[in-house]
Amino acid sequence: MERRYQLEAMGYDFNTIVERVSKIFKIAVKYILSPGKQPERVTARSVLAYWAVRELGISRTNVGKRLHLSQSAVSRAVQRGEQLVSEHRLFLSDTRNA
Repeated sequence: MERRYQLEAMGYDFNTIVERVSKIFKIAVKYILSPGKQPERVTARSVLAYWAVRELGISRTNVGKRLHLSQSAVSRAVQRGEQLVSEHRLFLSDTRNA
């Protein structure tokens, strides 16, 4: 829980995470937030869901509303995102990767 408060104090929120994911994957914010099952969109949204839920503590319901996904789809996205963050060594803080 402490990490969440540190991130919030640094100005991180859902929109900040969307911008970060957009930079990492070189995908427009509008593309990430719109519905679709294209592989690059699914990958970006999975990382976004993981960071939003696990790092900032945003509810799966809230993330689902913003991404036009069901709560169970967000849960699956969080699992995928966790694996992607680990495999590709992605960091929410933009000082480590871009």
